[in-house]
Amino acid sequence: MTDNLFARLLSLHNSPVPEEDFFTEIIAWLLDTNQFLLFSWLSIILNLEEPFTSYKVETQVSFSKLEGHLTGSRPDILISLVGEEYTDFVIIESKLSSYEGYEQLPRYAEQLAENFPFARNRYLVYITREYDRKEAAIVTKQIKNKVIFRQVRWYEFYKFLKKQQQSALLEEILEFMRRKHMSQITRITPATLAAFNSFPDVFDFFQTVLNGEVTDQFIKIIGQKPRSGLDQFQYRRHVLNTSSTEWEYHLGFRMPLSNEEFPSAGVRLHVKPYLPIQKGLELVSLLSQIVKDTSENNLQWIGNNLDKPKSWPYIELSISFSEILQEEDHVAALKILLLMYLKETKRIIDQYSIIIN
Repeated sequence: MTDNLFARLLSLHNSPVPEEDFFTEIIAWLLDTNQFLLFSWLSIILNLEEPFTSYKVETQVSFSKLEGHLTGSRPDILISLVGEEYTDFVIIESKLSSYEGYEQLPRYAEQLAENFPFARNRYLVYITREYDRKEAAIVTKQIKNKVIFRQVRWYEFYKFLKKQQQSALLEEILEFMRRKHMSQITRITPATLAAFNSFPDVFDFFQTVLNGEVTDQFIKIIGQKPRSGLDQFQYRRHVLNTSSTEWEYHLGFRMPLSNEEFPSAGVRLHVKPYLPIQKGLELVSLLSQIVKDTSENNLQWIGNNLDKPKSWPYIELSISFSEILQEEDHVAALKILLLMYLKETKRIIDQYSIIIN
């Protein structure tokens, strides 16, 4: 699959988790450069019907500390909507993996009231990826000038964008939202229901393959028991994994991003992205050497992100389920493959002096 444009750009950022600010800039640019999109979306979430003659979209606008506030304020997006005889102001605060800071929304509501006293309407929009219910009466308490509070979810914005005329750039934004889990399922379709019903069988299948000799060999080769993580669903995988200061190693199964693709089975050896620059470059160079050295072998390690040491670079051996469907016993076929991948892992551990436990 071709790397998503925005995922690639995000990987170049110096900060390890700049997703909220990064995505804010993408959406602000999209709304600022597409008047129809901006007005259409605001009309849906704010029930706006009046025509506006001009508008302005700004990000990270700073407001000085008000009396009674502990700090100043810097909401994600500020939108000015100018009509013939009126002006409306909209503050948008976005959350992906985090939640509201201490008194953040009431503080922003007060900033709207105090800084724009002559506005016709003032709106505070709280848009989140996760469920984070807020009471409008609490958010807008003790406000002199009226502020209208609205709460929406990013999956609603995703559905809105899906209905617009598509372009290459818009599809990149939608793909980035899918990768960052902002396109959540909100209705139970027959396909979803079938997946629910099949889940226990899928889980048992994965466990049957990994249990027994595969786990035993994993422990023998890696030198420690695999740990289980709560991120298996989030990252669409079911793997045995272990971690050291420099490396992370996975063995197991990965689910595709598209329903048109097959799951895969394999191993991945990651370089952790938070190492000192020189050390990270040294380890990525080692992975590149392994890829080069095995390019003509029966088992060829494939590299990913090897030019981006801060973006979880890794090498892998993998096979699509489509390639084992003709086998009579799928469990046995996958066990043989994973044991072979473990044996190859042992070989590169010894040859390249890698310590991953």
